[in-house]
Amino acid sequence: MTTTDTDIAATRNITKTRNRQAIIRHLTTHGNVTKRQLQLDLQLSLPTITGNIRALEHDGIIAPGPLTDSTGGRKSQSYRFNPSHRTAIGVTMHRNTLRLCAIDLQGRPIATLSRTLPYANTNAYYQRMGSAINDFAAETEKAHGPVLGVSFAIPGAISADGAVITFNDSTGATGVTIDTIAQSVRYPRQLIREAAAIAMTETLHDTAISDAICLYLNRRPSGALIMNGRLHRGPNLCDGAIEHMTLVPGGKPCHCGRRGCMAAYCSPKTCRRTTRASPASSACWSKARPITASA
Repeated sequence: MTTTDTDIAATRNITKTRNRQAIIRHLTTHGNVTKRQLQLDLQLSLPTITGNIRALEHDGIIAPGPLTDSTGGRKSQSYRFNPSHRTAIGVTMHRNTLRLCAIDLQGRPIATLSRTLPYANTNAYYQRMGSAINDFAAETEKAHGPVLGVSFAIPGAISADGAVITFNDSTGATGVTIDTIAQSVRYPRQLIREAAAIAMTETLHDTAISDAICLYLNRRPSGALIMNGRLHRGPNLCDGAIEHMTLVPGGKPCHCGRRGCMAAYCSPKTCRRTTRASPASSACWSKARPITASA
């Protein structure tokens, strides 16, 4: 087998991508770093570091940091990761309000909006919501980087293909598709369980989290799974959804369509009605607070 020019070019591209990603990761975790520090830490040549720094700065992915202190010679320029070069928008729909939040690539909020907009499962509502999202995204892009996409956080359940809201605890909507909801949104969009979105934020703000089960006790309990420092959604997009673990076989009906789920028993509303004789009563906590159990 002979090595072709195509193979050589492919290998060079792979190496170039790996070097670029290594520099980005290092700047993300270490803050302001000079070329010399990158050369020593990553064991890359200075020309490789310089070429990548120039390209990353041109793309807006990194930005110049402060000049470093010097004991006598010329001060060195440091560089930092620019988390605002791309942004994303999260949306939550409530019975009477619409809430929007723009974040940078480190998960930090950079803009928020709360607007009175009573929910209705109509095209008119979704078009008004889409207009509000598009305007908010345009304002975000003026002050920061381009918007990568829009996520609709659903406090309930979504279908395995991520295309349909199975149940929304905030609005009561069922069977509504992402195409209907985002019919006027001009950006890439997706549905995500609210618990999964919160867990993803946990990983951005605490890099020490490796493997964890996240349990959130709010109006209804919900959960998510973190593996290897990343949100694990699973093939059906509901891994870690502890709220649908069966507590009482054949028990009370749940909004997911099954019976006896944790969600049917463990919430401030249902726990007040649950008797001490109930098998699920000992699992109910009336005070809402997040819990993260790390392995």
